[in-house]
Order: sequence, then structure tokens, then C-alpha cells
Amino acid sequence: MKAVDKRAIELVAFGFADNPTEENKGFGIAYYFYLNLDTDSVFIQRRINPDDKPVTLAWTGTIKGISEDEKIREFINVSRETPNGFIMDTRIPELVLYCSYYYYSRYKDGDNVKYQLFTHHNLDKRFRRAVDLIMNAYQNSHLMPVSNFVEPDSIIVPIMNGEDILFGPPPAPMPPPPPPIRATINYTPL
Repeated sequence: MKAVDKRAIELVAFGFADNPTEENKGFGIAYYFYLNLDTDSVFIQRRINPDDKPVTLAWTGTIKGISEDEKIREFINVSRETPNGFIMDTRIPELVLYCSYYYYSRYKDGDNVKYQLFTHHNLDKRFRRAVDLIMNAYQNSHLMPVSNFVEPDSIIVPIMNGEDILFGPPPAPMPPPPPPIRATINYTPL
């Protein structure tokens, strides 16, 4: 299906890998969103509770008119304007605790592919509004649960190695996000 899609958006929220390898750099998928802009068909995969007993859920279906939603249109426009790679303004300053995702977005229009890696920190509101819409899309009543899942390494490894995921020639290498931190903080309020 993906190989023939002419216009598409992908968004990956990085999580922890079940099986950390040199290829995936310890990353997995916390949330994966794929939208065919020509048909409004959507595939979403979400991982819940990654530290205890992780559960992976997936949904698919058609969300009529999502490709014409103002937030998606703004995302497309800002994606076209933004150079491929890391969005520098969204990097987290050193020594700052950051409790949200690192994202990878990919917009395809014919042979043109734009991709960015970013966080919510200082993110352009056009990206932020679309990311918020996408991250909540799994709740749409037009989507049906499915039991087929995307293998996380099939998405993460090409990103970590600077390869193009689905459609064209490999883009220029980009720096990966910081490695995941698996620390438990024991805090008891006074």
C-alpha cells in the first residue's frame, strides 16, 4: 500500500526498543501514524505502558476530510518550508528534564520528501497543532482496531541510519535524538 501512495504523512514518536540493538540505538515506537493524503486512510500503532507490561494496539480506517483539516494543511506548509533534518530550535537545553517525545515526521508529495526530527519544546505552532491532532487521532470513532502491527525496527532503523523510509533515495544523514533514559526516581512528598 505505502509504495504507491503519492501524498502521505508519517509521524513517529520514539519510545524504547524491546530488543535494543546497534541498528535501532535502543529506540522503538511509542506512537506511529500514517496518513494517505489522497484517500484519507489512516494507520495508527500505539504502545501503552512501555515499562511494565507493554501492550501494542493498532487502528486503521478512513477519517473523511482529515487531509483538508486546517491543522494538517498548516503542517504540510511548514514541512515544505523547513529544511530536512533536526529542527534546531526544538532541542532541549542541557540539564533540563524533558518528559515528552522526540518526533520524526515525514511528508511526501509525489517525488518530493520532507522530513524533520523535533520535540515539542519551542516547536512552531503549525507543527505543534498537527502533532497534537495526530497524537489523539487513535480516538476517532471511524477507526477500527486491528491485530496487524508494523515491526518497530522497520521504521526506526532507517531513521537511525539516515535512510529514507519508504519512497525515495536516502536523505543526508541526520543526528539521532539523545538516547533513551531508563531511570526510576523514588520520590516521596513530605
